[in-house]
Amino acid sequence: MFLNLLKVATVALASVGLLAIGFIMGYGHDRELQTQFQIPTELHADSASSGKMMSCATGWIDEDVEGLFVLDHLTGTLYCWVIDPRTGVLGASFQTNVTADLSPDGRAADVDYVMVTGSVRFSGNRFTGPNRPARTVVYVGEGNNGRVGAYMLRYRGANTGLIERIGVGQTRAAGLQRE
Repeated sequence: MFLNLLKVATVALASVGLLAIGFIMGYGHDRELQTQFQIPTELHADSASSGKMMSCATGWIDEDVEGLFVLDHLTGTLYCWVIDPRTGVLGASFQTNVTADLSPDGRAADVDYVMVTGSVRFSGNRFTGPNRPARTVVYVGEGNNGRVGAYMLRYRGANTGLIERIGVGQTRAAGLQRE
C-alpha cells in the first residue's frame, strides 16, 4: 500500500513539475513574441463617414500632413481642408463640384452620395511638375444612377492647387435605378 501511495505521489509531483516547466517555457516564448511584434508608436489611419446630407473622409496629402475631405450632398461640392503642421491652423482649402460628373442630367436634388478615400503613390510623367499629387484618391459614388468618380488633389503649397477628376465609371446599365 505504501508503495502504491509513493507511486501516485511521484506521478503527481512529476506532472506538476512538467506543467510548471511548460508554463515557464510558454511565458518566455510569449515574451519573445511580444518583443517581435511591437505595436507601432505612430498610427496612420484614414476614416470616412456618410450621412444624409454630408460625407466626410480623411486622407494623406503628404508624409506628415492629413486632409479632411467633405462632400456636400445638397450642392455636390467636394472640399478639401489641410491643416498646416507648423502652425496648427487651416493652411489650405480646395474645392470642386462632382454634380456634372455623377449626375449628367444636372439633378442635384435627391442624390444618394457616398465617399471614401484610398492611398496611392503616383509616379510617371503625368504626375510631375509644380502641382504634385496628394497621396490620397477620393472616390465618390451616386447610388441612384450607379455612377462613381475618382478625384485627386494637386497642390503646390500654401493655397495653390486644385481637385481634379481622374475618371468616372458606371456600375450598372444606364436607366436602371431603384423605384
